[in-house]
Amino acid sequence: MRYPGFHPLMNDRSGKERFNEAIGRIAGWFRSMYVTRTGFPTYEVNGDTGQPLGSRDLLAELDDYLPFFWMAGETEYVREQLGLLNERLSESFSLFNRPQIRRHVGIGLPGPLRRFVPYADVQDFVEILYGLLELHGLSPELDVLLPARELFRHIARNFSSNGRLHTFRLMPFGPVLPIMDAMTGMYIEIGVELFEQTGEHWYLETVSRWCRTWLDTDLYRTFGFFASTQFTGVWKLVPMLRRYTRRVELAKANTSMAFGLIALARMKETAGWALPALDRWLTGIRSCFMTDDGVFTHFPRLDAAPVYLPVLSTNFALIDIFCDVAHAFDRPEYLESARRIADFFLKHQSPETGLFPDEIGCRRSYLDANTDLAVALYRLTELTKEAEYREAGLRALDGILRFHEAPFGYYRDVDQHTGTPLCSLVETRFVSLFLKALLLYRDRPELYSGHDAWARYRDR
Repeated sequence: MRYPGFHPLMNDRSGKERFNEAIGRIAGWFRSMYVTRTGFPTYEVNGDTGQPLGSRDLLAELDDYLPFFWMAGETEYVREQLGLLNERLSESFSLFNRPQIRRHVGIGLPGPLRRFVPYADVQDFVEILYGLLELHGLSPELDVLLPARELFRHIARNFSSNGRLHTFRLMPFGPVLPIMDAMTGMYIEIGVELFEQTGEHWYLETVSRWCRTWLDTDLYRTFGFFASTQFTGVWKLVPMLRRYTRRVELAKANTSMAFGLIALARMKETAGWALPALDRWLTGIRSCFMTDDGVFTHFPRLDAAPVYLPVLSTNFALIDIFCDVAHAFDRPEYLESARRIADFFLKHQSPETGLFPDEIGCRRSYLDANTDLAVALYRLTELTKEAEYREAGLRALDGILRFHEAPFGYYRDVDQHTGTPLCSLVETRFVSLFLKALLLYRDRPELYSGHDAWARYRDR
């Protein structure tokens, strides 16, 4: 298959030099332009003026920026941010309550109640835990494993009930609400890693129970994949609520559970039931999400539902999953599945800019999806030894550097073929996540040579 060649600007000087300059610019923005009154980076800015958009910060997206700054050599900045985090943890866990910026699929409290009945969301903590564990892998002397362990136990005490991890808890002393979110899978993966780091079986036993509650849900028993939301107790019998348990999304709900199953299937203590469960999930998504081209839709074909076009933001995660499964369990057939996804999207890579569309048939180049696909293509080259995938990733990075860059960050959305900004919005977490791809292609580590190297470049 022939793909577009390199743009001439790709070779005008060394890639390493260009990447280092971009890394330096990003570090400068975070140290000076993006600082909020809390000390954490702001969440959004106007890319043309640098003006912050709202008061939200990146505290709950810790793993989207802090590990990459450590890898980039910004060690003092990382230590300062960890100091701020420790202060917040010591003040009160309830400070992580962010009902006004909920971003979940499913049922929370109705809008007016959010102003009067405060609640905590379990997903507000997950990326803090990922960030702490990734930093521990990069530098154990940072002493971040203990706060990670304490935070995980806090989650278990406050959100777990009857072997289930619930999504919401009324604050400060209220009960958990009878709702589970499939993004629980990320906590399953985190618990397995804490077990590996500490040797304490409590972590593995806890997340195993959480996982088994999802394996016993109606949709998984029928189709092999998971609803985005589940109700528990008598609430799951209420007809008006049951329709919500039929809402299914491949990313991030199902892919999060898949990463949790992969982690459990790697452990000898749980592989006996987790690996068959993972196989059932893989079979389920191939039967209900996969198109004739070998790519995957975001929603399944259930109950005569319409067929949706594939979305890049969903499919790069499947490349990651198939590569992980092929490597961890010696399943080379899944490399062919990853190849088919990559080959499909490479046909749609713009010869003018090197950028990929987020949805087939639209002209939007989405910064984060292009970054993550570049990382996925790097993984695929490592396992297949086929350099064309990494070269396509380099073309995407070149396109981001040339067309997504704004005066104060990287535009989230540009036209795939012309590079024209579609809006002035810069999401700062996508700017720092771009560091991940820059560092990966600059340093060219072997991702599958050890667990820590693989974990540093994952997307959750």
